[in-house]
Amino acid sequence: MALRFVAKMRVAQRIDKALSLLGVHRASFESDPVLTHVYNLFLGGTCIEDIGHLQYSEPIRRLLGTQQIPGLTTAGDFLRRFEVSHIDRLDRVGDAIWQDVWKHSYGLAAPGMLSSLSNK
Repeated sequence: MALRFVAKMRVAQRIDKALSLLGVHRASFESDPVLTHVYNLFLGGTCIEDIGHLQYSEPIRRLLGTQQIPGLTTAGDFLRRFEVSHIDRLDRVGDAIWQDVWKHSYGLAAPGMLSSLSNK
């Protein structure tokens, strides 16, 4: 269910467009560690160390449709690069996704959403 939502709402692409923390593109995108933290929480993780359990779990990797999950060190390093402006950008991505979900579900703008966006 979570993977379908991420794909349908183009969450990874929106995150990749909004953030530029990794500098040079390697084998991963900005969305990889962000979604790793999200999936960690979604799957019951309570701390960053729980990512290590996801990383080595074949069933979890299959569930997420990936060959590998960014490691614990990578996830922590990624978080240390965050500044307030990056959090604001992720917040705007979340707001845009919420707006699209509301529009898709009800055919109109989410109540209070436009006013909260204009106050930022």
